[in-house]
Amino acid sequence: MKPDISVHLRPALGHVIGVVENPELKRFVEGKSQIPASFTEELMGLCKIDVPLLKFLPRAAASPFSGAWARLFTDAGVTGSLASWKACFMFPKAVLLAPVRAGRRVSQKKGSLATQVLERIQRFSSDRDSLLSEVLERATNRVPRAREAKSESGGKVDGKVIDAVKKSVESRIEKSMEKAAVAALRIGDVHKALRILNDAPLAPKNEATLIELRKLHPQGSPPVPPPFYKAPSFSPELVKTALASFAGSAAGLFGYRPFLLQQCLKAESFTFLHAITAIVNQLASGRAPLFLQPFLAGGVSIALAKPNRGVRPLCCGDPLRRLVGKCFCLGGKDDISDEFRGKNYGVGCPGGVEVVAHSLRNDLERFSNTEFGLLKIDFKNAFNMIDRTAFVRATCEKLPALSQWTQWCYGAPSICFMTTST
Repeated sequence: MKPDISVHLRPALGHVIGVVENPELKRFVEGKSQIPASFTEELMGLCKIDVPLLKFLPRAAASPFSGAWARLFTDAGVTGSLASWKACFMFPKAVLLAPVRAGRRVSQKKGSLATQVLERIQRFSSDRDSLLSEVLERATNRVPRAREAKSESGGKVDGKVIDAVKKSVESRIEKSMEKAAVAALRIGDVHKALRILNDAPLAPKNEATLIELRKLHPQGSPPVPPPFYKAPSFSPELVKTALASFAGSAAGLFGYRPFLLQQCLKAESFTFLHAITAIVNQLASGRAPLFLQPFLAGGVSIALAKPNRGVRPLCCGDPLRRLVGKCFCLGGKDDISDEFRGKNYGVGCPGGVEVVAHSLRNDLERFSNTEFGLLKIDFKNAFNMIDRTAFVRATCEKLPALSQWTQWCYGAPSICFMTTST
């Protein structure tokens, strides 16, 4: 018999969601307390460290890595200090730094991947400064592909060189797509592999794309804080189920993927699960350190090129923030379905998409020999245009247990980070 992982997001028979006080969060969303600029600069500097990481934990090092990361999360949850949280997010970059191979096998002098990871775990405790210096040096020496193409052209701008560079870049993109698709197949994610090969290409990482993205992410006024209601307490079983539902997801601002959390849970099921559950519950109740808000509530901004013009914006958020959202959705799916049932064909309506598709097909066949036609209207991106106060108020009225988490995420501006080739 499966354990009950459901939680109440709104009052029900025999269950009352009481009003609670969260003065620190209230002062923050009212603009009466500010995040120190030095805190933001330190965490932003960590986000900008772009280094390749091992996708798979070496078997012999999986348990030590998971245990050490769990202890860092536990310390961060208890102390709430900038140093402890910075250590949490730096740990994967420092320990799982992929070795430079350049087409050759890893040097036997350095030992196996497991040996190298175990050594770096030890150094993270005893010689952290030296270890971080190596990571920074690796990030500094990592040259973006666009700059490589520019250097190959010798700075010349004649037509032949431009065509040669263009063909070189197109060839690299094609090989990169093939490599990414093969990597997805190796971990059993067929859906992601097909998506890589068939989806729209990425827009160029230049100033023009950045301007288009800014148009699609307008600045809005902070919402008026509503009353705060008690958040549910997620069980380890619910967190485990929610974490297992990730499939082929990308990384957020701090560079680690949900797949890494899944591997850690598999290697150290008890220690790591309870450490992550404590962090998830702290975030869900709006009591996590507020200096994390711009980063966990933000994400990496990605632009897909549209066939005709413009870009399609995507944003990949932090795995911890997405894990909290999954816990709310899975645990409170009954309340969410009841609230949205009959109001749309996407939530609380099993087979809703199929209903729309078959209905449209039947109408097209029915009126095929008439003067009637079908008009499809593509509205503007309402998600980034709706008033935040109205959104937060509606969320808290319909599903009160979401109030503190919603206000923590949307009560202040967050960071959408995009790298450019210039």
